[in-house]
Amino acid sequence: MNRANSVRATFLAALALLGCVQKTNPVHRSDDEEVIEAAMLAFYLKSEWNTADWEKGDFVVLRSKSLTSPRVEFNSTIEGSIASLESEAAQLSKQDPAIAKKTKAQAQQLRTILEQVLTGSPPYDASAHPTINAEHWDPRIVVADPKGFWSFELYRASIKNRLGTNGTMRVIVELKLPGYSHDGQFAVVTATAPWSIHFATLIFVLHRTSGVWKVEYADAAYQV
Repeated sequence: MNRANSVRATFLAALALLGCVQKTNPVHRSDDEEVIEAAMLAFYLKSEWNTADWEKGDFVVLRSKSLTSPRVEFNSTIEGSIASLESEAAQLSKQDPAIAKKTKAQAQQLRTILEQVLTGSPPYDASAHPTINAEHWDPRIVVADPKGFWSFELYRASIKNRLGTNGTMRVIVELKLPGYSHDGQFAVVTATAPWSIHFATLIFVLHRTSGVWKVEYADAAYQV
């Protein structure tokens, strides 16, 4: 093998080794990044939102201020949601028993989540989380600040994601940074969004299962 071929072979071997290193050492993502991504991608799940009409090219647009927003407190947020659901169930008990029963079940689901939180260890500390890097997210999540945030005209308007792919704004979300349970195994995300012609307040509760954050509870309260 001549010198030129030897150098080329060494260069190709180095590239192959670099490729192996890149594959076995994925980018480390913070809990904030993983929790928010899982919550936003829940919009694509029919099991969460009972809708099958999301199409390829529909993007979740996240307002940039969400990345530096205040952090919610886990227990008080969950307890507040429970109180709201129980109050709603009481009001509906006579006029719509079926919905009242469903609403009570939602409140109980949140109570069960609180009961699963372990409190014996030192509390989970989210204050040391690094700044969120949106480049780590699924490209279906677009960080942008379209003008006329609450305008119905933005629904399905055109937008490009970070890869330069054209898509449509299916939902525009403004959220608070996640709140974490004492043991760091549960997280809650609250958000607001214009939804079609409606305005919605959203809540997502996630559970870390085998190292992966998964949505365990999601709900939206709509207002015309």
